[in-house]
Amino acid sequence: MEETDQQMKWWQLFGRSRPFAFIWAGTILSSFAGFYLMLHVSTLIFEATKSNMKSGGVFAVSWLLPVLLVPLTSRILKRFSSDRILVILMILQAAATVAILEFVYASQIVVYGLLALRGYFAGVELTARQVTLKRNLVRSSLAQGSSLVGTGNYLGMILGGLGSALGTQYLTGHEHLFVLLGSLAVTGVLYSLAGGTVREENSTSPNNHYFRDFATAFLEVRKQGLAPTVSRFFITVAAFQGYHNVARTAYSVNFLGLPNSFISQLQVLTTCAVVCGSLFVATFLSNQKKAAAFTSSLPLFFTAAFLLGTVATKITPLGLGFYALYIFFFEVSFMLFQNKIITETSHSTMTLVLSAVNATSVLFLGISVLILGVLTDRFGIQATNVALVVAVVGSSLLAEGADRYMPKASRENSQ
Repeated sequence: MEETDQQMKWWQLFGRSRPFAFIWAGTILSSFAGFYLMLHVSTLIFEATKSNMKSGGVFAVSWLLPVLLVPLTSRILKRFSSDRILVILMILQAAATVAILEFVYASQIVVYGLLALRGYFAGVELTARQVTLKRNLVRSSLAQGSSLVGTGNYLGMILGGLGSALGTQYLTGHEHLFVLLGSLAVTGVLYSLAGGTVREENSTSPNNHYFRDFATAFLEVRKQGLAPTVSRFFITVAAFQGYHNVARTAYSVNFLGLPNSFISQLQVLTTCAVVCGSLFVATFLSNQKKAAAFTSSLPLFFTAAFLLGTVATKITPLGLGFYALYIFFFEVSFMLFQNKIITETSHSTMTLVLSAVNATSVLFLGISVLILGVLTDRFGIQATNVALVVAVVGSSLLAEGADRYMPKASRENSQ
């Protein structure tokens, strides 16, 4: 059985695991609805304020509550069936979407608050999907399945970017709402069909205190030898994903001089690069032995090099080519580090560890977007880009040092 799973091609997962197929399809539609909404609201705020920080803030506030409510998330997933929680989350996200579109022209403060609430629901959905995958796929197929769900997520973002671009030009407010609610309704149906958990391990969290939960999670990360990988995962999310959320407007409009309508088109281009990156990992690097050679800081250095290339020229085709390669290697880095964390986290601690790691990465992402937005508004995209590349290379070298130290520490602790 194990050998068969190791030889399985990525497309065979869709036929062999019904829960996986429904989760993958639901992920596409959920990502479509979420990104359509976020990009639409972000574009409206940018057009109204001409501020990269306020536009990026649409994404930043969406990542606030997942950090503050980590213990609640882990307890919800421990207490209730993850596939049932996914259905409930679709209902809650639909209600939040109605409220956001109702207040988008009335009060930015209220909209930011509602986006934060919706962001928490999306954060719980992410962890619930990961838990459902881990419980339904054998270990040898888990990295493949996680990569493919990531691909589905970005396919949804491509469709969401296209939908937002077309919807901004052709749809009214009520028609936007109809598209979003319809997508969330179908997603809820797909998640409900993903029932039938194959393996059910009880994930426990021994503490009842917020900071103790966090401490317990990261003690488990260190005990299981995942600290360097988690560090690189945080660097990838905070630096590269954070930069893109600011550069979506600053690079295309301010640096290349393209019209505002190109914001959504740039997102479609970069999301295509992300899909290629996740498919590359699912096809060539899903085997843990092959992936081991790439889970050092090497992918981060490639990503940083191409990121620097984006501001080395103002020739639009060349700059966009560098940008696509930067996003491609970002996704390769992201998926390799995330897959290793999901695969190697023990079942007994997975809800707590995954909730804490996801929430902390979201915290760093939100902080990064705010800082990079301020720096871009004040110093420009070129200076911000160079400073970020220097910071990434320095922190990656520190992670390399930690990687060499961790095996020695683990042996000493075990003795």
